[in-house]
Amino acid sequence: SAGTDETVVWLRRCVEHYREPVVFDVAGGFEERPAYDAVLRQFAEENSHFVQGDGAERVQKVLASVSQVAQAHGVDQINLGFETEVVHEQEQEQEQEQEQE
Repeated sequence: SAGTDETVVWLRRCVEHYREPVVFDVAGGFEERPAYDAVLRQFAEENSHFVQGDGAERVQKVLASVSQVAQAHGVDQINLGFETEVVHEQEQEQEQEQEQE
């Protein structure tokens, strides 16, 4: 029946968010990361079918706030802060591995 088919499609879309693809590609260098607000905007667009009621307005308000913060602080600074944190975590992991050896 049509209702059952729609339910199955809906449930499959929900489950798809929790599946992580297994990828073994190794990059030869570092690629430039897109701005965080652009990533959020794309995610919101791709998942707009989950938004109900006045949720679309709320999503737009959040995206606007994130864009304002990114512009006020500079998107590069936000990305640099995240990358610095990742590098720091990697250094800590290397230190732990050296201590274990």
